[in-house]
Amino acid sequence: MLVDDGLTNLELLKAILGPQGYDLRTFLNGPTALDAAMAHPPDLILLDIAMPGMDGYEVCERLKANPALASIPVIFSSAHTATNNIVAAFACGAVDYITKPLQPAEIKARVKVQLQLFQQQRSLLEQLAHIRQLEQLRDSLTHMIAHDMRVPIGSISVALELLAAQLPHPTEPARRTLTILERNAANLMSMVDQMLDISRMESGQMPVECSTFNLVEEIQSVINAQLELDLPGRVVLTASLPVVVVADRELIKRVIVNLVENALKFSRPNELVQVAITAPGQVARVTVTDRSEGISAADREKIFDKFVQLSGPRRKAGTGLGLAFCKLAIEAHGGVIGVASEPGQGSTFWFELPLVANRQV
Repeated sequence: MLVDDGLTNLELLKAILGPQGYDLRTFLNGPTALDAAMAHPPDLILLDIAMPGMDGYEVCERLKANPALASIPVIFSSAHTATNNIVAAFACGAVDYITKPLQPAEIKARVKVQLQLFQQQRSLLEQLAHIRQLEQLRDSLTHMIAHDMRVPIGSISVALELLAAQLPHPTEPARRTLTILERNAANLMSMVDQMLDISRMESGQMPVECSTFNLVEEIQSVINAQLELDLPGRVVLTASLPVVVVADRELIKRVIVNLVENALKFSRPNELVQVAITAPGQVARVTVTDRSEGISAADREKIFDKFVQLSGPRRKAGTGLGLAFCKLAIEAHGGVIGVASEPGQGSTFWFELPLVANRQV
């Protein structure tokens, strides 16, 4: 689209660009060009600045204010060479600025480059839309499979309980096998529940039931009741003061379990996992530090994404959902979560929640 109030300039532009195979439309004023752009959006607009009624700056601003037209690249062409004119052109959304008198080689080169960039951007946006569609299909399939798995897994768990009841004095191998089967069934159900919870969180359908509680006491109880059973003495909690928050108690407990179990899984044998709770400023901050092989910069960028399997020493069996659940749960509270790590130096996962007060519940 060529927009200029001078017929001579329009004829010159047509003579320069026409032989290049472009479909050219010419307009003598801004309002007509805007109406035409809305009806049939162009791939590029060459726009004069000094036009009567509506100058090029206003035309460009109106284009960029319209979501349907905002992505169209605009190249200004003007006899004004002052820096303030060029700065104003870029400030209102232009991608390039050509000074008059027009030079054919320059016009052809700049138009070609901007059209290539525009086509590449459009191609990337189409690919992104396709990727998002595939992700949505994957998430829908995951939700459906997880939902359908709950019934057979529940049946297996009940069957194992009945079997255990009918074997009041099992042999040691039988007892050990039953224990393994029960634990695996419980792990499967936990995975399924986690997938369903992530799906509900992403769709905003999982309620966050908040209450006021002492975060230090809750985390200590989680360590004592759940984590110490499997790996006694491996988890050390440090907290100098009661730290009171308003949050969903059960969700925060699950976040702690996920982070600590993750740290234990990747730590070197017999190394301690340190949990620390502080209250800097207006937030409660929880850190979980391990003595693992650390995480590369590339893996840190995606570690909280769903279904991610990390490379190197941290590549281990799992669903890749635990950290994704933690991120969604913390963000649902208005908090933030992250990780600090360097290869060979261990890792510190942390999250922050809004703080109520430093007092006991």
